[in-house]
Amino acid sequence: MTSIISKSIACTLIFVLSTTRINSKNVSFITPKEYILGCWFQPHTAFIQMKFRRDGQFEFNDYNNILDKEEVLRGHYSITGTMLTLFYNDRPKQNFRYYKGSKGDTNYYIKNGGYYLVKSGATCDW
Repeated sequence: MTSIISKSIACTLIFVLSTTRINSKNVSFITPKEYILGCWFQPHTAFIQMKFRRDGQFEFNDYNNILDKEEVLRGHYSITGTMLTLFYNDRPKQNFRYYKGSKGDTNYYIKNGGYYLVKSGATCDW
């Protein structure tokens, strides 16, 4: 009888520990689509920024070399795998690579050609 109770308690304990571990992972895990929300900036050229909202809208503060001035671009975005696509309101879409660092680096990055953006800890002003 003691053996049956011990096995029952052990099984219950394993179940509780497994469930707790799964639940804590689910609560603390942030998907790449959620992590993109907020402000991103390009180091050493902080005026180049991207802001992503939960409703799928974005704002991209960029520098136009041809016009030699800063510009604000807006539209909506989508993420498929490691592809971030910006659908601009006034020009053709643009693809970026959106990926997580490797070898212990848990940060995400947005990259395309000369653009290399990292997530900002600051809150967005929009």
